[in-house]
Amino acid sequence: MASATKMLVRHGLSSANDRRNFGKPAFAHPDASLMVRGCYDAMGVGEALKANGYDGDPSVSRVAVSTMLRTGQTALYAGFRPAAITEYAVLDEVDHDLDPFVLGRMIKAGVYPDAALIRADRLLDTLPDEDVYVTHGLLGSAALYLAGVGRDTDQPFIPRFASVRVLRYDSEKRLCLEEAIMEQRRLWHEHDKNDCE
Repeated sequence: MASATKMLVRHGLSSANDRRNFGKPAFAHPDASLMVRGCYDAMGVGEALKANGYDGDPSVSRVAVSTMLRTGQTALYAGFRPAAITEYAVLDEVDHDLDPFVLGRMIKAGVYPDAALIRADRLLDTLPDEDVYVTHGLLGSAALYLAGVGRDTDQPFIPRFASVRVLRYDSEKRLCLEEAIMEQRRLWHEHDKNDCE
């Protein structure tokens, strides 16, 4: 695929992201459901899609979601019909095997773990046909980075819950995975070195 425009939606706030569940089975669990606030936030996704240039109607459009419950729930609360929702494992949250505190430091420093870049590269190689993807923050952010989409400095490194980012994918602008990993490792090394000084 030479070029495509996709709408990346981060799922609504779920018990998998609730800091009060840190260290408990619900934290980062694939079957964690949306919290009440996440349901309300997801109801605003349709308007956010329109504000970002999406001209489709969720009530009649198809949507791609991850295999994790919270993304499907976000799509439903956003107005997509159950029959129009298709699950793709390539949209699942990144399994990074990092200590949560290390990952938090990396995110604060604006650095992607290798696993996020590898998963984002796989996503860009196999973009589902749907125009809207409900996925997870780290994967969506890494996909935008690899696609060569400049990061809006008004936006957080990891998208807010139930927010929309536009992925204008052009294979000519795509970053090489190996070079991106080396660049991110260099940034992390510099950040870590500066923290120690």
